[in-house]
Amino acid sequence: MSASTPPSNDDATRRVELDQSIRRGGRAVAATHLAGQLVSLAVLTVLLRLLGPNPFGLVAMVMPLLVLSRTLTALGLNVATVQRETLSREEASTVLWITLGVGATTTGLLLALASPVAWLYGNSQLRIVTLVLAGTSLVFAAGVQQQAWLERHLRLTSLAITRLAAQTLSGVLAVGYAFSMGAEGRYGGVWTLVLQQYSELFMLAVTAWVIEPWRPSAPWRRMPVGDMLRFGRQYTTSGLFFTLGQHLDKILIGALLGERALGLYSQAFNIVMKPVVVVSTAITGVMLPALSRARADHVAYQELLLAFNRLVTIVLFPVGVGLMIVGPEVMTVLGGARWQAAGPLFRTLAAVILVQGFINIAGSAFASVGQSRRLMRGAVWLTLGSLTGLLVGLALGTAMGSRLMGVTVGYAAMLVGVMFLPYQIYCLRTVHVALNDWRRTVWRPAISAVLMGLVVLAASAAMTATTSFGDATRLAVLVPLGVACYACLARDEVRWLVRRWLKDSEEAAVEGTG
Repeated sequence: MSASTPPSNDDATRRVELDQSIRRGGRAVAATHLAGQLVSLAVLTVLLRLLGPNPFGLVAMVMPLLVLSRTLTALGLNVATVQRETLSREEASTVLWITLGVGATTTGLLLALASPVAWLYGNSQLRIVTLVLAGTSLVFAAGVQQQAWLERHLRLTSLAITRLAAQTLSGVLAVGYAFSMGAEGRYGGVWTLVLQQYSELFMLAVTAWVIEPWRPSAPWRRMPVGDMLRFGRQYTTSGLFFTLGQHLDKILIGALLGERALGLYSQAFNIVMKPVVVVSTAITGVMLPALSRARADHVAYQELLLAFNRLVTIVLFPVGVGLMIVGPEVMTVLGGARWQAAGPLFRTLAAVILVQGFINIAGSAFASVGQSRRLMRGAVWLTLGSLTGLLVGLALGTAMGSRLMGVTVGYAAMLVGVMFLPYQIYCLRTVHVALNDWRRTVWRPAISAVLMGLVVLAASAAMTATTSFGDATRLAVLVPLGVACYACLARDEVRWLVRRWLKDSEEAAVEGTG
């Protein structure tokens, strides 16, 4: 259907039904994921204070390889499973066995790369850490397709609760181990973080198999899945470039500045990205299946896509602006004095929040219309831009006497100021949504966030003039001030969110009594 074709009554009905199912599922995903991130933040706060920067730096040195291996293991077949209109049991079984086979292969590759990784970073401890973490690739492979089935069937609440339970239990195990023995021994607290990785992936895989009733047929009953592999290959290539682009900064910092600098940077980055993860994960959990099912109706597709972008703007813009102001206080309150040096890094990286949410959800838009090749091109664009920004930042930082700060500024400035807008235009053109429609969707909450930031900045400056305020006190004053100010300035946007939430609640209550 073209955008100019009048919608039929059936189209309107389908839109209403799709919108209702999306909002109900999205609300559950958002709530459980928010709870998961709060649990994760609480666990991280304890571990930051117990372990210090060095163990986090060691794991961060291996993490780019781990994420790349998981991207390779999935081969984009989990996305293809969700995106396909029809999928037989035999096809799904073949996809599962392929995923497990690739997972075993990537585990072997990680084992082989343990010594080169230690050589690259000049740290002999990394060999044993990489060897131990290699098995996470196979554990990941065991659960990824079952999770895709849950997503395909729009069992989003079950999947979200599963992820929350795995995250919570792994966090409890990690904290318990850290208190008992994790910070002792030759490798310090790094084994605490290794235990957390394994336990979360294992519990997620086991629970997904328990709650999803689908079971594969025998591995020798193969079905041709060439079209899924072609889609998955392009999607995987895109994922590899995205992963590389998002970890080039960590690789560069780890190789040049060592594990402590990387520990400070990586955790500042991870905490900054938590709001983005909450929002984008909640959205993409429903966005791909929703857009895939609405793609035959352009009007419904455009309404959904713009609504997802509106939500990203309403939530993440005020968070990004606010953290650019209070970032150092947040880092010190969470981690203590040992993490004070990460405060300026946190403040700089907070600017990335303004664009990262849009970048994250754009992948679902590309995938929903089967444009994995264009997604791959966009990923290459962002990766090359990130590399350029890092190298320029490194040069400037060397001249200014702080290479760590230079890399941080270079990365954030290139992504926010240069790379994002062309990428967003490219995405919108791919799915045939006008840039002006997107601009009208985001500009009001964006302006409200900027005005809120000016108010909070003025209040922060006034408090700085009085030295009696500690970091915790400053946050206790500035955060509620920012929330109240934004709620007033962006009241129409807040009402939009509240109306959707209340409508979901009313529909759920009606269904429950029906």
